[in-house]
Amino acid sequence: MGQEWCLIMNNNLQEYLDLYRDMFLYIDIKEVDHVIEYLRNFKHDVYVIGNGGSIALAQHFAQDLVKKCGIPSVSLTNISNLTAFSNDHDYMYCFSDQIKVYAKKEDCLISFSSSGNSMNIVYASVSAKVYEMKTISFTGFSGGILQSSSDMNIHIPCYDYGIVESIHSILFHYIIDQLTLDKTDVL
Repeated sequence: MGQEWCLIMNNNLQEYLDLYRDMFLYIDIKEVDHVIEYLRNFKHDVYVIGNGGSIALAQHFAQDLVKKCGIPSVSLTNISNLTAFSNDHDYMYCFSDQIKVYAKKEDCLISFSSSGNSMNIVYASVSAKVYEMKTISFTGFSGGILQSSSDMNIHIPCYDYGIVESIHSILFHYIIDQLTLDKTDVL
């Protein structure tokens, strides 16, 4: 069971659900717990990024961190900022240019990238390191550059965007749920 196994297109719902179940076996539970403990009582700013379908994950995760956990979080996926920075510089730097504006030591960058090789995400992670920010990434496929360069990484070893993004969504919801367990009031 490896990368090729996850590429198989299933012809029925049971095989599809079995594939999801099997992918959960590859999750490093200790790394998920590490992310939860790091974010618990976090007092700095969190910036969240992603491309394509992962942009929606980034926006949703940032919103839940603010609303449910009281953690100052912003998704750097505002279309005006993305197009302005991309037009003036290059799409490859659309997130790293924003990091240069917002970053403070001990802030955190959370990145969603199925491939782990989207250069705009990788450059943002590099910029975050320059500003002494912690980096957390959610990756799929082989993990790419992002997996090996992040302080913490939650990896789904599958080459199917839908499966990777769906499991990332489940895991970030789990993280939010864990962060709100000790809160008596949900905002």
